[in-house]
Amino acid sequence: MRYSLLSLFGLIAFCGLTLGALAGASYFLAGVFFSLAVTVLCGAAVAAALAGGAQRAFWLAFAVFGWLHFVLTLAPWFDDYTGELLPSRHFLDWLGSVMHQKVADHLSMPGIWKNLPYATSGSSGTYRFLTFIVIGQWAFSVGIGWISGAVASYFFGRRKQHESGGNNRRA
Repeated sequence: MRYSLLSLFGLIAFCGLTLGALAGASYFLAGVFFSLAVTVLCGAAVAAALAGGAQRAFWLAFAVFGWLHFVLTLAPWFDDYTGELLPSRHFLDWLGSVMHQKVADHLSMPGIWKNLPYATSGSSGTYRFLTFIVIGQWAFSVGIGWISGAVASYFFGRRKQHESGGNNRRA
C-alpha cells in the first residue's frame, strides 16, 4: 500500500479539523458535522455505484462500514444500546475527560437525541458533552470508512494480481 503526500495532508487536516471541532463542541457544530457525515457517506455510496475496479472496492467498503458505524452509534433507535457499547464511545469518553469536558454518565443521561436539544443553551457542560459525542462519532464513522476502503482496495489489487498470475509485480 502506497500513500501520497496529498493523503498525508488530508489525514492531518482531518485530524486537525476534528480536534478543533471537539475542543469547541457546540450544538451548531454538532449539526454541521452530522450533516457533513451524511453527505460524505452518501457521496461514498454514489461513488461506489459509479466507479469500477479498485476504486469501486474502496468506495463500497467506505460506504458500508462508515454507514454501519454511523447508524450503530448515532441512530436514535440504537444510540442508547449499541452506541454506548462500542469502543469509539469509550474512547470519546476518555478523550472528553482529557479535554476537560464534563463527561455524561451513561446511566443518568442515556441517549444522545433525547437530551441533545438541551445543549443549545450551552449552560450545562453535561449536555454540551453530547455535542462532543456527535462530532467524535462522525470522525470515527468517516475514519472507519476510509480505513475499510483502503483495506478493500488493497485486497482487490491482490486478487487481481493473483488472477493474472502475479505478473503485475513492480521491480
